Amino acid sequence: MKTIPSLMLLIGICLFTACLQDTEPKETIYAEGFIRYLQSEKQFKSEIRFKAGDSLENASVKTFDKVLFQNNEMELQNVPSRGFRYSYEAKAPYKDELVFTFQDQDSKKHTLSSKMSPISSIELLNNGISKNTGIQLTCDGGILLEDESILVMVLDKDNKAASKTISGPTETQDITIENELIKNLKKGTGQIYLVKKKALTEKNSSIEADMEIHYYSRNISVMIDN
Repeated sequence: MKTIPSLMLLIGICLFTACLQDTEPKETIYAEGFIRYLQSEKQFKSEIRFKAGDSLENASVKTFDKVLFQNNEMELQNVPSRGFRYSYEAKAPYKDELVFTFQDQDSKKHTLSSKMSPISSIELLNNGISKNTGIQLTCDGGILLEDESILVMVLDKDNKAASKTISGPTETQDITIENELIKNLKKGTGQIYLVKKKALTEKNSSIEADMEIHYYSRNISVMIDN
């Protein structure tokens, strides 16, 4: 008869332990950083930092044995006043899919990924830039998704800048810059380049990520006239 109370006690202990495990706060990994690609140099630069805890307010710095970007190992750096970060910088062809992978102490593999098409070419629809009529251009890769944008930068011969941001979603690769935005630029040889941007965000039960992807097109030499 003693076996019945003993069995009930054992079941009670197991249930109590399971309840404790269920009520323990789960650790969330928080990631932030950026990916930058320079078309002219064909160069990637990326950084990522991690924290972990039951909330962002209570999270502390977290490191991993290995963090990869595009299947390349990132360097762990301890930056004064900024803490630990993983960094990667190298010349490589651009790929639409950008991927971070890392593995925690429980051997669980995590992946952060996003896709963004590059700006492969820029074409001015008129021969140069007119301060009276503005700028008409088209760019391959200029059709934007909802979480994407393009920053158009125009520099005159004195490096004075004018800019415009186009936010997605868009249905055309054509971009118009109104003359009002460039009227104060000086006549002469200038430069124009585009920066395509996308937010890499993810939120699930184990990881929250907040990052930015920036693709810098090559500079195009242009003539600014009235």
